[in-house]
Amino acid sequence: MSPDQISVLTAIVALFDKASGWPIWFLFLLAMIGPWVVMLILDRNHERRHAAQRKMYENNVVLLEQTQSIAKDLKEIVIMNTQTSQKLTDSVEKNQFCPMVRLEKRAGGMQS
Repeated sequence: MSPDQISVLTAIVALFDKASGWPIWFLFLLAMIGPWVVMLILDRNHERRHAAQRKMYENNVVLLEQTQSIAKDLKEIVIMNTQTSQKLTDSVEKNQFCPMVRLEKRAGGMQS
């Protein structure tokens, strides 16, 4: 045996020597049930973290749906602005708002 193993065994024997007032069934119960209790506590914490993560993903889905709705509205605004800009470009090219051009078109006939 290595010196480390001997020191561990010595510590365990010293622990049993100090715990001599305790019944052996209690030590056995502690050794057998203790890990199960620790695992139950860890499992409960894991379930809580998993529930929080699931809630985060559900919130992300709602956020994505809202973002898609905003993007659709913005797309409609861009289309409307493009159409308005095209109408403005057409009216500038045809000079409909200049009185001199309108008079010339009436006098000379429709010219494109």
